[in-house]
Amino acid sequence: MMPLLLFVYGRFFNDAIRIQIPYVRIFLQLLQIAIPALIGLGLRIWKPNLAMKLAKLAGPVFKFKIVFFLTVGVYVNWSLFRLLGAYPLLILICALLPWLGFCIGSLFVFILRQPCQSIITVALETGIQNTGIAILVLLYVMPKPTGELGAIMPIAVAQLTPIPLYLIYSSILIKRKCCKQQKISNKIETPVTTEMSNNCNHDVTKTENDTSVPQTKVP
Repeated sequence: MMPLLLFVYGRFFNDAIRIQIPYVRIFLQLLQIAIPALIGLGLRIWKPNLAMKLAKLAGPVFKFKIVFFLTVGVYVNWSLFRLLGAYPLLILICALLPWLGFCIGSLFVFILRQPCQSIITVALETGIQNTGIAILVLLYVMPKPTGELGAIMPIAVAQLTPIPLYLIYSSILIKRKCCKQQKISNKIETPVTTEMSNNCNHDVTKTENDTSVPQTKVP
């Protein structure tokens, strides 16, 4: 749909004559993204066991891609990020786009009294934008420097999107760690207290039943 939308709306730009939109290259670039997605969908339908095995690799690969994008990606595209320094307000705008999506999506589902899983799903689907396609099309399809200038916004949005998710995930891990330590300490304290109580009761009972203690008779 992206080539069609560019064909429909791109004609209304003032400089549409000067900027040539390569529809064929955009279509081929999107086709390279769609083919792996269709292969994964086919494996999920016809080879579910193989799909489950491959799904276990998705977590480590996804984490590696995030770290790679936040380190090497920032270094390679540093010249683009320097352009944001002249317009700091753009950073706030790029941050508000996904963050407001998280808040509004979760609030809307919460008002409808949906379960927690639905709230999380809708919030993620609303807040996470498909910036990858926009970045690929602008950097590798559109002519330079038009494509590089246009890619500043989606790259900044992609960099700022996971920040609240990282904070929430870190707080959950800290909470689980603290609760786990509290449970371990409670498990350690409970047997010790029970053992001390049993020992005290045993000593009292033994003292009461001990016949070797001399008894004084009153004349």
